[in-house]
Amino acid sequence: MSRLVVQRPARLQPPSVPAGELVVDAPPDRQAEEPGAGAWLQYLLPAVGSLGSLLFVITNPKPLFIVGGLLFALGTVAAGVAMHLTQRLGQRRRAEAGRQR
Repeated sequence: MSRLVVQRPARLQPPSVPAGELVVDAPPDRQAEEPGAGAWLQYLLPAVGSLGSLLFVITNPKPLFIVGGLLFALGTVAAGVAMHLTQRLGQRRRAEAGRQR
């Protein structure tokens, strides 16, 4: 069995601690979210769209119209979810940009 001797340099002393007061910048403030027209559309579009499809199905009780009304209702709900996700993604991007700044 052989042994390998490793020559390491001497340990260095850690840097000295500053004697004065250390000033740390404050973290960025959370900006208040300003609900604009997009926030209202996020809630109104699915509601109005679903009511419109319900009215369409009630006035035309044919199987093809019922399927069309249900697809329209599902589409408006999907649009509302998509708007919500877009808004959340924008908030995350703004927070990430604030952290990087």
